[in-house]
Amino acid sequence: MRTTVFFLVLALIIVALVLRLLRSRVLREKYALLWIVVGVTVLVLAVFPPLLHGVATALGFAVPSNLLFLLGMLLLLGVTLHLSLELSTLEDETRVLAEEAAMARLAHERLERRLERLEAATAAPSARQLSDRQHVPGKGAHAVPVAAPEGPGEGERGVRA
Repeated sequence: MRTTVFFLVLALIIVALVLRLLRSRVLREKYALLWIVVGVTVLVLAVFPPLLHGVATALGFAVPSNLLFLLGMLLLLGVTLHLSLELSTLEDETRVLAEEAAMARLAHERLERRLERLEAATAAPSARQLSDRQHVPGKGAHAVPVAAPEGPGEGERGVRA
């Protein structure tokens, strides 16, 4: 009787814990289903202990606990296989995301370099124009600056007062 109560309480704790993890979105539905099945199975076996004995005898097990050990090992093997498949999928997705991030970073760096070259190209003539401006001495405060001659052979241009 004590064993029945123990496994009944254990099954209720498993189901309650799984439901709590589901509601708080810590555990996803596809994983929760497995643990709910485990909890319900433990609950059924706790409520009906002769059921385990009958199934074990029908399958040829001398002791019902051997059937439980086999079921437990199969469950753990299944969970391990499933998690290995999930891990493989996540590794592939991580690799693809890392490649995409590297390509995006490269494109960003190229765009930054291009922007810097364009800014330098547009800023350089403005700086050159400002430095090339000349003032004719002695014309007073109202002198208008005039650009320097562009090439050889062009004469000096005067400034209007």
